[in-house]
Amino acid sequence: MIELNEDRLGSFEIVEEIGRGGMGIVYHAISPEGDDVALKICATDDEFALKRFKREVRAIQKIKHENVMPVLFADLDNIPPYYTMPLAYTSVNDIVGDLSKDHDKALNVFLQICYGVQAAHLSGECHRDIKPQNALVLSNGRIVVSDFGLVKFLERDSTLLTKTQMMVGTELYMAPEQFLPGGSRDANTLTDIYQLGKTLYQLYTGQYPAVMSSENIPTNLWFIIQKATKQNPSERFADVAELIDATNDYIASLDPSANPQELFLIELKNVNDQLAVGMYTKSSVDKMISILMSESVVGDVFLSLIDKIPDVIINLYSKEFVDQQLPLIEKYYTVLKDTVRQKDFEYAEYVSKRMQIVYLATADYELKAIALMSILIAAVRLNRYRAMSVFNKILVSVENESEACYIAKKLDENLCDYKTIYSQIGKDQLHFQIQRIWDKADGLHSAEVK
Repeated sequence: MIELNEDRLGSFEIVEEIGRGGMGIVYHAISPEGDDVALKICATDDEFALKRFKREVRAIQKIKHENVMPVLFADLDNIPPYYTMPLAYTSVNDIVGDLSKDHDKALNVFLQICYGVQAAHLSGECHRDIKPQNALVLSNGRIVVSDFGLVKFLERDSTLLTKTQMMVGTELYMAPEQFLPGGSRDANTLTDIYQLGKTLYQLYTGQYPAVMSSENIPTNLWFIIQKATKQNPSERFADVAELIDATNDYIASLDPSANPQELFLIELKNVNDQLAVGMYTKSSVDKMISILMSESVVGDVFLSLIDKIPDVIINLYSKEFVDQQLPLIEKYYTVLKDTVRQKDFEYAEYVSKRMQIVYLATADYELKAIALMSILIAAVRLNRYRAMSVFNKILVSVENESEACYIAKKLDENLCDYKTIYSQIGKDQLHFQIQRIWDKADGLHSAEVK
């Protein structure tokens, strides 16, 4: 490891060491003009490390954006090579605790990180090591993305340094594809989006994103975090711009003067216009779902909006995007239980029609069970026999044991509703897991009759 044993390097006065990493050491230095700067040297003479260090400088110099740490001066021919940049006040990692208590500030910091990463992508670069430690706070409070030591140029060239089997990045934030053979070499902008999702989680909760939980996170913000950190890269936000828009939409939803119904109807029109020509834009549907998941959209307003989503979209999302559909239908089921008695009797048929679409489209047993319970709730509480018939036909058709277990559990939770209609089907017609709940309903009914 090369270290500076003198108090000067070129025309810069060295004050003290302030940090070090795998191949570099950063010093607090004074420029010839008398300004405080950070001076980073390549602290090894390893040829591979030298090439990576020089590439880092080249990457930063290529980006001109206020949220990317700039290079003030560089001498790459010096031994050791070095460059200078503004002296940061601290790193975002050091203020995570404060940010988790001030969510407005946390989201503002996150957006600034996104702006910096987006600028890198637009310059043809993929960062590959996004985390709170690599976002610095300048003296004026501005956030800048730094440490491009693992940068990859998106257009392959002769300077590509990531070897086929090499894994680079910080494991806690790394995307699943980075753990695969050649994954770091093949990392792209979607990899950075995954790391941004992990960073958002940490800034908002103050917790390391090793195992992420939705506890104490608003549902529509959790939706954003989940989408950014999908296992399958193709299911994440298509680019940082989409992630920025989703975050801004969430922030807008917090404004008491904001009108989520109006925002929803704008996106709904986009979707309907697209469907009219045989296509749809997933981002528009995702925005509608995000609005519906907002804590400000509740009760009859929620039902009136979700009922406007076209059947083809309900079918598609139940089949292909269960991770997004499941929390939406869970909310639908919860709201339905609280408000369905206020609806006209005919509404039960509408619920049974829509939830039958969900049930038949999805292969997810939990989603099937929730859709079926929604039919039960609407049928019983609005006393509609057509809807009861839909429920009974589905219940009799259940043959898979795992599905039967999910349904039995949900029926047990809704035993008071189920006992109203349990006798419409003979016990022997049902899967043995569901028969247990039939017995409980029968016992409850018998006790009431006595």
